[in-house]
Amino acid sequence: PGVNTFAMGPAIGAVLKKNKWTYGVFNQNFFSFGDIATTQLQPILAYTLNDKVSFAIGDAQFIMDWNKGRVVNVPISGQVNYITQLKTQPLRLFVNSQYNAVNEPGSRKWILSFGIAFLVK
Repeated sequence: PGVNTFAMGPAIGAVLKKNKWTYGVFNQNFFSFGDIATTQLQPILAYTLNDKVSFAIGDAQFIMDWNKGRVVNVPISGQVNYITQLKTQPLRLFVNSQYNAVNEPGSRKWILSFGIAFLVK
């Protein structure tokens, strides 16, 4: 109540792959008629070790809050991915550790995420 939770805005991104490296950037902008005005910049960097294992900087989203006039999230992040199969369905299992280098009141300093992604061939 009293908080506008619907926001929309433009997004753009580009990803390139060269040999075992994948790199790029993704930019999202969220604006509302209320209190939301943010820009998220997500660098993309990953190294594929082999068919099963890769390393990445993960979901590292640098966030600028235009209402506060400052950066509110500066992540230092690392992720390990493992490709496996459940019968005939390929899966990507991952673990991501992330530290927020900005001391923003109410935000978490450390985040540890685990996940499963179903891969489509």
